[in-house]
Amino acid sequence: MSARRAPAGACMLVTLLVLGACGSSDAAPRCGDRPCTPQCTALSGANCDVRNRECQQRVLDAVVCVRGTKGLLPAVRTIDETQYRQELEQQAMPNAGLDAGAAADDGGERDAAASAQAPSVPDPWSRALKLLGLLSVQQSSSTSANIEDHVKNTAAFYSSSTRQITLIDRGVAATSDDEQRTLAHELVHALQDQNIGLPGLAQRGTGAIDGRFAHSCLVEGEAMLYEQLAWSLLQGLSIDEVYWQRDLNWQLKSAREHVLRSENAYADVWLLRYPIGERYLRDAFKHGGNWEIQALFEAEPLASVDWLVGYAENSSRRSHLVAPLACVRAAIPAGYKLYGEYNLGAAVLFAFVGHSLVDAQGVFSVEEQWRNAMHWRQDSLSIFTNDRGDTAVSYRIRFDDEKLAAAIGQRLAQLTSLLTAVRVHGAELEISSADVPTDVASIETDPRKCP
Repeated sequence: MSARRAPAGACMLVTLLVLGACGSSDAAPRCGDRPCTPQCTALSGANCDVRNRECQQRVLDAVVCVRGTKGLLPAVRTIDETQYRQELEQQAMPNAGLDAGAAADDGGERDAAASAQAPSVPDPWSRALKLLGLLSVQQSSSTSANIEDHVKNTAAFYSSSTRQITLIDRGVAATSDDEQRTLAHELVHALQDQNIGLPGLAQRGTGAIDGRFAHSCLVEGEAMLYEQLAWSLLQGLSIDEVYWQRDLNWQLKSAREHVLRSENAYADVWLLRYPIGERYLRDAFKHGGNWEIQALFEAEPLASVDWLVGYAENSSRRSHLVAPLACVRAAIPAGYKLYGEYNLGAAVLFAFVGHSLVDAQGVFSVEEQWRNAMHWRQDSLSIFTNDRGDTAVSYRIRFDDEKLAAAIGQRLAQLTSLLTAVRVHGAELEISSADVPTDVASIETDPRKCP
């Protein structure tokens, strides 16, 4: 399932365009990286009712003009928030559960119900997130947090299994600017599915949480890019690059602050893929136009750290940012067995350190922890359980700088909010936590004695 979210900054560029500050009707709109044909230019005009089939075709034609690929108009339906919640809860029932290892809207390649059964009770995955401070202790599970996140933030979604777009009716006029943009966004996902095949595209990735996040940055980033270009074409306006950059900066800043202030940081970290993806794809588009966007789908960046550092740095780099941990697997503490291993990535690291480390006044160090996250090189979250139903975790992170690892480790060790032990091994940290505090001391992976 691929959805359009509504970050707080999404309205800024719309307002600027309407006021003429970000675009001009005097300058001809461009269709992707080339001038528009008369047929494309003729699409400009007043907003239409997105529930109307003729309107849907018009918006699709605009997307085709700016994206440069043909496609068919999919089915489009409208439901309200109550119906949406009921559908998500139905998907979360046993044998049709939301993926316990990632946010339900994990990048456009599948429905929320397609990947895993609902977590067992007790749920070690959700408990591990709580132990690390990434999930509120009030939440019954990560699945319930995902449902709440989607009901609150999703404007629409495209399902590759039904090949259908669903618009969520939130009382906004069907002729509003935001509804035109939302429909354009989902139509990009429909064209992705028709042109490439979203399920097959997803299978190229690593399957890890980090890989899913990176993949969804690409899928959502392209939808954000062409949503903006299509909407500008429909308005008959050109894009002002300065204001576009300003809007992207604002959206990213807003999304990062939201994640660090969220009680469910793991669920909300997935909001970052929208501004991160759009920024990366916008820069790629400026460099090589539509062809450069298509090239990214042939050789997509596979780790979230690639997306955090941005297109310019990542495309010019000759060496890989990802490096191995000293030990492939964590040492299993006595009395426990391994439940699962997860590669979380740089974006989740940002949520973890940023949510955990605050100054004396309780202020979140957004910029500092964002920079720290870009020094991520590898991680592994190992979850252990015992016969009593207790959960323990080992979260190992490799940085590219030993001094940075030591500094972050020292600050984490001073925390009193989490039942943790922090060990520094060169450029690697190991954060351990457990339901039973006395078990924390036994959780250690010595790089000199890899299991």
